[in-house]
Amino acid sequence: MSLHEHDIEYSQDFEEYKKIFARYIEMDESDGAGAYDLMIDALAMYERFSFIKLQVRREEIKGQPDTRDPAMKDRLDEVLKVLREINQEARMVWRQAEDDESDPTYKHV
Repeated sequence: MSLHEHDIEYSQDFEEYKKIFARYIEMDESDGAGAYDLMIDALAMYERFSFIKLQVRREEIKGQPDTRDPAMKDRLDEVLKVLREINQEARMVWRQAEDDESDPTYKHV
């Protein structure tokens, strides 16, 4: 399967990834609930893309270079790295918001 065919097959997954990325870009550091939702969604999408990468690897047939798709695997690696980073940063924002709310001296501006 070529990169183009993978693009079509997984287009909905890439659209969901773009939505998560957009939410990350717009994340408000004082929105603990939003950060929590983003953290969970990024983790779920990480699992989905990990499965997609497994499927791409399974489609490869040893000794037949036309079944390999290194560009797709590279792209999947990058997506997985970004999703991991989004998950970690959203978790930090969520924890900080939780700590701030439990601190009686915290004043929300």
